[in-house]
Amino acid sequence: MCATRPLFDRLQNLRVLAGELGGLVLVWLGEATGLQSYALPATLALISLDAVSRWRMHVGFPTIWFVLNAMALSFGALSLIVTGRLSPEEFGALCAFLLALVFLIGSLTRVSLIQALAEQREGSGFGSETPFLDHFFRLYTRIWAGFFLIRGIYLLYLDTHPHDALTAGIVLKTSLIGMILLSFRGKTLYRRYAALRRARTV
Repeated sequence: MCATRPLFDRLQNLRVLAGELGGLVLVWLGEATGLQSYALPATLALISLDAVSRWRMHVGFPTIWFVLNAMALSFGALSLIVTGRLSPEEFGALCAFLLALVFLIGSLTRVSLIQALAEQREGSGFGSETPFLDHFFRLYTRIWAGFFLIRGIYLLYLDTHPHDALTAGIVLKTSLIGMILLSFRGKTLYRRYAALRRARTV
């Protein structure tokens, strides 16, 4: 029973994280598949179900929950409003620039956005005694901001220049997947960052 408890806790933490990021995932999937009109209702349903589940399980509603779900609802509504007014590349660039702004602001808050997500996934805070941890998360949050800024610029370039749609799609999808997969190597990235910082202070 005790051996299965950590696994249960990890699954519970992932479920909570899915409730926070699920809305954004639905909006991105709707945009990628051309089903934007279904993305907003699905996002509303997911957020409502997660809110009820959190209330019944007394999980609570951290600030990050409101921020991420507000982003999902905003992007979902924006997608419906600008449909037919902006090209797919222009809309994608707009979303990318907004995300870049969110991550940039998130790097300046008391607890950076990426650290808040990581602590939610782990189910506990990391503590302030870990060396260079705060700097690492703030830097990584800004790297995400830079990624979305570059993504937005690339989308605007695609909108104004002839391009191969297949190649552009591969670049956009693989770069995002690569950044997401890199995030799951956070502990390794932190160890290398901390080692580099220690070497510089010697």
